[in-house]
Amino acid sequence: MGEALLQIDDLHLTMSSFDGLAHVLNGVSLTVRRGEIWGVVGESGCGKSLTGLSISRLVQSPPARYPAGAIRFEGRNLMSLSQREMQALRGTRIGMIFQDPTTNLNPTLKIGTQLIDVALAAAHHDSSILSGAKGREARRAARALAVRMLEQVGITDAAARLDSYPHEFSGGMRQRVLIAMALIGRPDLLIADEPTTALDVSVQAQILALLRGIVADHDMGVILITHNLGVVAQTCSHVAVMYAGNVVETGPVAQVIDRPAHPYTRALMAAIPTRETRRGELQGLAGTVPDLIRPPPGCRFAPRCNRATEICRGQFPAMTPTAAGHSVACYHPVIEREVASA
Repeated sequence: MGEALLQIDDLHLTMSSFDGLAHVLNGVSLTVRRGEIWGVVGESGCGKSLTGLSISRLVQSPPARYPAGAIRFEGRNLMSLSQREMQALRGTRIGMIFQDPTTNLNPTLKIGTQLIDVALAAAHHDSSILSGAKGREARRAARALAVRMLEQVGITDAAARLDSYPHEFSGGMRQRVLIAMALIGRPDLLIADEPTTALDVSVQAQILALLRGIVADHDMGVILITHNLGVVAQTCSHVAVMYAGNVVETGPVAQVIDRPAHPYTRALMAAIPTRETRRGELQGLAGTVPDLIRPPPGCRFAPRCNRATEICRGQFPAMTPTAAGHSVACYHPVIEREVASA
């Protein structure tokens, strides 16, 4: 195993509101290496997007505050950097694909203008992106780079499409533009927040295949935030399952999908329809994610868990290995022999 590209250690995040203080991240830990695609999965409100935004230091403070924890990128603690130092990393070393291309592309500017501006901004912090070009030469180099990036993400006739506006692209093509924009600074870490949510199944498959190819070509690390365990199984090498601000299970995708140990992971798996699922047999997960201003004591999943006991309601369980690279935060995990006998 290579050295860690990104290491999140015991990250806590609170947010102030009129109703009180919400503990939205509660000791998140995660390690990403080059070539790995980590899926971060869970219901809405579990802290997935806030984890991604925290890595890029895009969570506004105040009302947000980080009372504990560290985020290290190649050993450098991002929490101690100034905004100017973080600005030099965003778009160059750390790229981000946001969820909705419709709201993340300026409808009044041509695609080429937006890509060129991103390239010039990235080159301000890393001149090698445009091979050290200056002035008018830099703008010409930025345009050429924009064309290459559109071609890389599968947009045909890229030079001509630079003069198109976002509304002239389909949803899948707009998402490809966002991916090109995130990659234009040659990042080492890519954070993709629900990049296929608004796309139909066939376009979603194309985008996911594109991401896998980019990782293989550039030896990047990727965090793919999603609700969909099917997307994780299809795309990712590793998965972290989050619930109510906690990471409750991590490991290689094959192990977690085939042998889920946490009751929450198993509930998510049971809610996925398969070819064998008959009408009326799909198992939904009862209840909702708890109020993070007044979370339940102990394990936050205990009120929805049919395996919970008194210890679960009193103290949050530590992350415990169940197999090589596979860990779970649960006092009563479902172990392999239980699955076999079920």
